[in-house]
Amino acid sequence: MGWLNRLGGVLVAPRRTFQQMIHAGQGGIGAVIGLMFLVMLGTRPADSATALIGVANGPLMAVSKLVNQFIQFAVAPLAVTLAVGLMLAGLLRVRGRSAPVDGLLTAAVSLWVPVGLLGLVGAMLAELGWSWPYLPHVPLAAFLQLEPAWWQILLRAVAAYGPSLALAWVLVRVALAAPAEQPGPQAARAGRSWPGWALAAFLLASWVSAGAWAAVNYERIRPIMAGDPAMEFSLPRVGADQPLALVSLRGQPVVVEFWADWCSVCMRQMPEMERWSAAHPDIPLVAIHQGGEPESVARLVHQQGWRHPIFLVDSRLTASRAYRVESLPTYFVIDPSGRIAAVKVGAASPEWLDGSLDRARPR
Repeated sequence: MGWLNRLGGVLVAPRRTFQQMIHAGQGGIGAVIGLMFLVMLGTRPADSATALIGVANGPLMAVSKLVNQFIQFAVAPLAVTLAVGLMLAGLLRVRGRSAPVDGLLTAAVSLWVPVGLLGLVGAMLAELGWSWPYLPHVPLAAFLQLEPAWWQILLRAVAAYGPSLALAWVLVRVALAAPAEQPGPQAARAGRSWPGWALAAFLLASWVSAGAWAAVNYERIRPIMAGDPAMEFSLPRVGADQPLALVSLRGQPVVVEFWADWCSVCMRQMPEMERWSAAHPDIPLVAIHQGGEPESVARLVHQQGWRHPIFLVDSRLTASRAYRVESLPTYFVIDPSGRIAAVKVGAASPEWLDGSLDRARPR
């Protein structure tokens, strides 16, 4: 509980807590990073639940999703707060003083704690049906896409980041305080345990709320599985003026592959898919490029000499979201009635395609 006590102390006794971190050697950036991960689980229930549900496709894939989600979640706040800590360390050096860098950086990264907890509050409110975009559970980029007015931007800054800015002022004063003002070892070790227990209880409440939301919305967030109806789409077709709608292929088995040129596995497997499609002219292989523009995908297809799959471009990711594609490549075999017959996440062998199509054909 020691690390939770320190991080909880950032909120209830920031001056004493920063003194402990900076001047009493109670650093440890890993504790803050661990809290970031725990907060992410409660702040992004849909992403977290999707990753955990994906254990059925393999534990390594679930871990990979969680790691990627955490990198996206933590990279910006870590970059900003670590920069604050490094600037403080530089300022102290200019003034002819020094402090343990680990303690300074830990204190600076701890400035994120109020943002994380406010994000949990926003997520729990959203799970109850009230989403307030001025709290940090809504990413800043998504908030700015709403084209907010100046007063809305100001409200977001105050509501989401105001407490952290206030803590930053306390941190600067503590870091620049004269040595005579620093606490003795006994004072540095003194503290209370209730902030840590309160923080742990709040985290637990957020996970319970996120779990309840995921259970209620399971059908909306679970992966698409065999037996589900295939979602319709109409996307631009490479080399054609008119888009292709999935419904136009009804009555025959169809293979749908989601891929992208930045996916190394996709690019390695596409020549094999080209050969398979050429050997099965009666089975449409619909290769949907995730993102990008039709012109750039058309140039790539022409350069590679791929002619047999039907190449579509999902520029707005509408089909990718409808099919809940989390990893590339992902394959869906659709039977003649328009239902999913098989799903494969990752590279698909010709043998898997042939076996899945055998099951998809009417008996």
